[in-house]
Amino acid sequence: MTGKKINTFTRLVEVQQLAEDVFLHRYKCPQIAQRANPGQFVMLRVAGGIQPFLPRPFSIAGVDESKQTFSILFNIRGEGTRLLAQKSVGESVHVFGPLGTGFTIDKNIHHHTLIAGGMGIAPLFFLLQKLNKLSVTKTLLYAARSSQLILLRPELESLTDNIAYITEDGSLGKKGIATDFVGDYLSPDSTIYACGPAGFNETFIQVARSKGVTRCQLSLEQQMACGVGACLGCVVRTRDGYQRVCTEGPVFPLSILT
Repeated sequence: MTGKKINTFTRLVEVQQLAEDVFLHRYKCPQIAQRANPGQFVMLRVAGGIQPFLPRPFSIAGVDESKQTFSILFNIRGEGTRLLAQKSVGESVHVFGPLGTGFTIDKNIHHHTLIAGGMGIAPLFFLLQKLNKLSVTKTLLYAARSSQLILLRPELESLTDNIAYITEDGSLGKKGIATDFVGDYLSPDSTIYACGPAGFNETFIQVARSKGVTRCQLSLEQQMACGVGACLGCVVRTRDGYQRVCTEGPVFPLSILT
């Protein structure tokens, strides 16, 4: 079920601190749990006053339809996320969503490869949940600064046995960054899904094209003010002209990215 956007208050039902300044929140919202697709996001207004004035965008990091909940992952980066991290179970925040264009899953493709850099694991965790319900094989390449920032490791390993870890300090898996090894995991026979920080995107696009990859979708991280395309604050340049990350994206096919 997709299409309709929910504009309401939602209750926080679970808080996990996964690492220093990194949190998972789970909210009770049946409408979003039923409608959300991997790659979409929500806008959360974390305070009742004027500071912070704007809501914040968060990728939907999973849903539990039986419990009617959706999850987000976030790290503390400013006043909005600091206030969000202080929320306790039972408190409410204002939510608007699900928003944006998510990943497209081709059920006729047998192998799916997911590539996550840092907090880019959030939409890909939700995608793994969806793929796990299909008769397909799944490979995950997950890079972070250290083993402490490899998030949701037990949950990920319950969804697929094919996981390769990369850490900048070498504390888990191979030592380096995602783009050092990404070429080894790109195959024209697989559908590729990727999400990482801004610095990851340019190199990833170049490597993917050099490998002849055509079935590839990249979720872009971008600052947003409204979430519905009205303010034009999140536009990116593509081969089809400027497009809004919050509406035409955040997931874009590799073929139109520059």
